[in-house]
Amino acid sequence: MSYSQEVDGEKRYVTTVMEEKAISFMRETPEDQPFLLIMALPEPHGQTGPWNYRDPEFELEPPPGPPAWPETMTEEAHDRLPRAILESQNNASGKCYRPGEKYMATVRDYTARADRALGRIRNALRELHIEDNTVIIFTSDNGTTYGAHGISQKWNMYEESIRVPLTIYDPRLPTTSQGSREQMGLNIDLGPTMLALAGLEISSVMQGTDLSPILRDADSKGREDWFYDHDLGDYLNLPRCQGVRTGRWKYIHYTATDEEELFDLAADPLEMNNLASDPDHASTLAKLRQRCNELREAAK
Repeated sequence: MSYSQEVDGEKRYVTTVMEEKAISFMRETPEDQPFLLIMALPEPHGQTGPWNYRDPEFELEPPPGPPAWPETMTEEAHDRLPRAILESQNNASGKCYRPGEKYMATVRDYTARADRALGRIRNALRELHIEDNTVIIFTSDNGTTYGAHGISQKWNMYEESIRVPLTIYDPRLPTTSQGSREQMGLNIDLGPTMLALAGLEISSVMQGTDLSPILRDADSKGREDWFYDHDLGDYLNLPRCQGVRTGRWKYIHYTATDEEELFDLAADPLEMNNLASDPDHASTLAKLRQRCNELREAAK
């Protein structure tokens, strides 16, 4: 991946090129023809290395102070980690990881540049007079820890790694339907949701769930749980784990080391207190362990 692209012999920032192509595509689409436009922005991925090229036309004032570090970026949180993570690429430094302030400032800059890209697309929709009939979906592929739990990168089932933003803006809905939702959604839900919003039939072989009822009614019932599976073999020495996430509980099983974690997310949103060995939660552990096995078999 590179943030630069050569166009007619000129080095240009890749997102600027993407913006221009996207806007050109929308301008060339006949007014009576529906369209689907996907922009896979690179920001803020890859803040170091040869791909670290900045938009020469975009500059922010330096941050007023140091980053807001994660609460769990501590030795205590690091020492509580299971062996499967301590011996993995998540813990490449071998100690409590703390990203540099310059690195985090670059993350901030790239994130702001992604905001500008979205703003330019929305401006183009207004100029083309189609903003009132165009659904906008904004999300990300994964989270990352940035020092939470004293580790780096992603590749695990902690909230910082699996939670991503999801905004679905449908200007056709009444203002009473606006606002946030306390529901769980997965990236596989986007396909069925887009089909439903377009008034098309959802194939029975699609795994995802249509989220459009939740958009219309915040009280509409969504997922009760979902299955997590991360196993890329020995690739980069990543932690192999499977688990179940419900609205309140999270169960994680590290398949290579047979370690388990159980978190009550309502009482412990930072995931600092592993209840897997607590006899008071043995029945919850057994229930979620069984549910994990059921979902794993269903996914085969």
